[in-house]
Amino acid sequence: MESFVDLAWEPDEVVAEADVEGLASRCEAMVAALGQRPVSLLLCDDGQIHDLNRQWRDEDKPTDVLSFAFDEADAPPIVMDDEAAAELPLGDVVISVPTAARQAATHGWALDDELTFLFAHGLCHLMGHDHAEPEEAAAMASEETRLLAIFGLQRPSGLGF
Repeated sequence: MESFVDLAWEPDEVVAEADVEGLASRCEAMVAALGQRPVSLLLCDDGQIHDLNRQWRDEDKPTDVLSFAFDEADAPPIVMDDEAAAELPLGDVVISVPTAARQAATHGWALDDELTFLFAHGLCHLMGHDHAEPEEAAAMASEETRLLAIFGLQRPSGLGF
């Protein structure tokens, strides 16, 4: 089977509560359902995501999920044939497991469900969705809902961006 998700975690303690195999399977299914290129997923702690958020978004605080698209709009174009381009990663998703655990309790579902939701959110960003404007937010929420439905999950009600 072709692999669509490269899953890593650092430090090792962040996966103590998470079902890594189940999460990897869910992430693989979402990427495959969208017919997308491979995605890297890093599970980390609040300190690491805080550092990344400060470095790349000028936000001096931890967050739940960050996405880094390979095809950023301001990146120089890469010239190659379609087959080679299909091998390039779509991008990277980084999720803070401690933040996800706190949010899972708030949303009333398991940590693995929250991690699945956050991966879906990050994947939507990698595909070019955003939630800065109401129309964009509605389209992104719709895509998240569609991805979560693959696993019988519903997007948390009343959730804003």
